[in-house]
Amino acid sequence: SNIFKEVKFSIYVFAGLLFVLTLFYLVATMFISMGYKGYEKSKNAISGGYSGTTVIIDPGHGGMDSGASANGLFEKDLNLEISVTLSEYLKIFGYDFALTRTEDVMMYDPNIEESRKRQDLSYRVKFASGFQDSCFVSIHMNKFPLETCKGIQVFYSDKNEYGKTFAQTLRDNVILLQSDNDNKNIMTGGSESSSAMGMSRDTK
Repeated sequence: SNIFKEVKFSIYVFAGLLFVLTLFYLVATMFISMGYKGYEKSKNAISGGYSGTTVIIDPGHGGMDSGASANGLFEKDLNLEISVTLSEYLKIFGYDFALTRTEDVMMYDPNIEESRKRQDLSYRVKFASGFQDSCFVSIHMNKFPLETCKGIQVFYSDKNEYGKTFAQTLRDNVILLQSDNDNKNIMTGGSESSSAMGMSRDTK
């Protein structure tokens, strides 16, 4: 039983790392394919960064909001681990980035009557909206009772002209690491039923 849990945990970690590498590759591909005009070679050689564009990384859930859970693992922890790893890769390659959270916390004011969950989501949207030229990537994981339900799902905001292009590029390249991924369609973030999709919509 313990060996099974260790193997399953290793699979989760390995899958998470593959996801981070794929996501980083696709973020870089997006900037290149869209013609990243803010790139200045001489300046970057000195500063080591791309000025003007920021990748907003949003580790879903946090604090008392654990998200999905299985085998002793919590979605909030995996989301944060993947997000931090992604930020480290972006830093290595000189991209500007910002994380909506770097700790296991839920952002809310206990003195405000509004629900904690709604406050937390509003904070993330407001945080992302503070960057003029940015790409918002919210990391989440779903749990299904059937093992056949697996693979990366991609949602995008239809309020941004580049949203669908980025989402489709991400989905098209997932096949490199997940040849058995049956989630062929990308989806808009227009549904009120999902907090992640709601943020996708509100961040534009």
